[in-house]
Amino acid sequence: MNATNFGIDLSGIQNLITRSRITVEGGPGSPDAWGLNQVDVQGSVISGNAIWMRSVGSNVAAVFIQNSQHPITYVNNTFMGSYSTAGVVSVAFQADSQSTGVVTVLNNAFDGFALISNYLAPQNLLVQSNRFNGAQHLTCNQYLGCSDDPNNGLSFKSGSFDNAIADCKLANLFAGDWHLTTGSPCIDTASPDPSTPSRDLDGDSRPLGNLLDIGADEF
Repeated sequence: MNATNFGIDLSGIQNLITRSRITVEGGPGSPDAWGLNQVDVQGSVISGNAIWMRSVGSNVAAVFIQNSQHPITYVNNTFMGSYSTAGVVSVAFQADSQSTGVVTVLNNAFDGFALISNYLAPQNLLVQSNRFNGAQHLTCNQYLGCSDDPNNGLSFKSGSFDNAIADCKLANLFAGDWHLTTGSPCIDTASPDPSTPSRDLDGDSRPLGNLLDIGADEF
């Protein structure tokens, strides 16, 4: 799916988006760009997607969560931001202060975001077994302070673990080919969980090796 400025509005839905390619594009005259807009979602599981934020506006978020008091799970997705585009602040997760539901972020690969999260309050991201690459900072508190600790971010809940700053070695990052390649540190390193998808972005069974891989592709 390709979209300009806004990707998919997930307001009030459950368990809908799986194994999709979502590319959001926009220009400097369109400052807001959101890949997945979640308003008061109820227990949704978003899994196995490749989400590419190619927008170059000043407020770019792959996931924008608004007024949500229910749990949300993001599992085995691959996220790519605007990378080094001048003047772009691309954020993987953004939420308003009314969103108090726990957001579980599990087995995802992130590349090219300025920030993984930029929350003021509350600390409601439960972040487990993710890999981060190319970020200026992992988490910030509305730019009042920042942290690069992959397991103790400013917006992370207690219990976040097994995260690392690492390059998943995707096949052709800027061409949109996000398949894992030989030697990737994201192979066989995901955490088992009932919410993990049984197939990857290409429809291949998961796992193909001894353990699940991180991200949307199973090597």
